[in-house]
Amino acid sequence: LRLYSVQQREDWKNLSDSPNLILQKTPADSFTATARISFVPNPQLKERGESCGLVLMGQDYAAIRLTDTENGVMLQYVECRNALKGNKENVLAEVKMVSQTLPEPYSRRYSSRSVPPAAQPAYVSTDAYLRIKVSPRERKGDVPEMTATFWYSTDGKKWTQLQSPGTTSGYSFAARPGKWIGAKFGFFCNRHASKNDSGWMEIDWISITR
Repeated sequence: LRLYSVQQREDWKNLSDSPNLILQKTPADSFTATARISFVPNPQLKERGESCGLVLMGQDYAAIRLTDTENGVMLQYVECRNALKGNKENVLAEVKMVSQTLPEPYSRRYSSRSVPPAAQPAYVSTDAYLRIKVSPRERKGDVPEMTATFWYSTDGKKWTQLQSPGTTSGYSFAARPGKWIGAKFGFFCNRHASKNDSGWMEIDWISITR
């Protein structure tokens, strides 16, 4: 599945303002969702800032995402409390990722050599495995609550939990159902720059296990 980045409105504050989230309800109180993705931002966007990732959405939300920055593609862990009230999200941890330059496009490889083509910036791809582990926590009344941890891998074998700087413990997120939308998880691919051409996110596969 390929998702092109969607331009967000000027007064965007957090993902609750994004109309292009692809979400599904959580299937159980305890489950693990793992996805293999590739992120190809548009190098022609001077503002940078395209991002994509896996989010656990509700009244609060947390996400593990890839973001295009001036320093390269960063893997970030973000949280937003009281998202439906318009609060801004916070980047709590980030790791620089390794990207690979994509091969020359077919249209350029076989274009006329007598007329030099216009110079085009190189597109790079960043591959990653993203994972959310969800487990039940103490319930308040009849409303179930869940605790989620976020993990990433570059090879699908060795997994790393995003951690607070200077500590050895990973972030744990207490999910709250989001009123009428409930607690959901899924994908997004956003940008804030105004340009016809966008970058994209490719979801190779997603697996949901107990």
